[in-house]
Amino acid sequence: MIFIGDGINDAPAFVRADIGIVMGGVRSDTAIEKIGVVIMIDELCKIYLITYLTNKSNIIIW
Repeated sequence: MIFIGDGINDAPAFVRADIGIVMGGVRSDTAIEKIGVVIMIDELCKIYLITYLTNKSNIIIW
C-alpha cells in the first residue's frame, strides 16, 4: 500500500503503509523517519515519474 501525504499529522498512516510519499517537502520530524520518497514540489505528475523510473529500473535489473 502506498500513502501520499503532506507530512503534517500523517505519521500514523506512514507507519502502516509499505511506501510513503511526502509532497511539498517534509514538515514533521516524525514523518521524516517513516517516509520513503520526498517530492519537494506539489506536482502530482512527479508520482508518475517515480513509477516510470521504478519500472525501468526493474527491467534493467532483471
